[in-house]
Amino acid sequence: HQEGDHVEYRPVGGAEDTVSHSTGVIEAIEGAGEQARYVIKNDNTGKTTSYQVRLWVSRQSGR
Repeated sequence: HQEGDHVEYRPVGGAEDTVSHSTGVIEAIEGAGEQARYVIKNDNTGKTTSYQVRLWVSRQSGR
């Protein structure tokens, strides 16, 4: 993933949790490798929050 990508992610928990998905745009990447955190602006709330890679669901195309 890279800055500007539109992604679907789980805002809390991990890949096995039954938490609903959110969508947003990556605004920045902090760190590298498995320790990288992605700053995502949520499409619905406009809130910007930092998340770890393990919370990804998918990258959205067409945005």
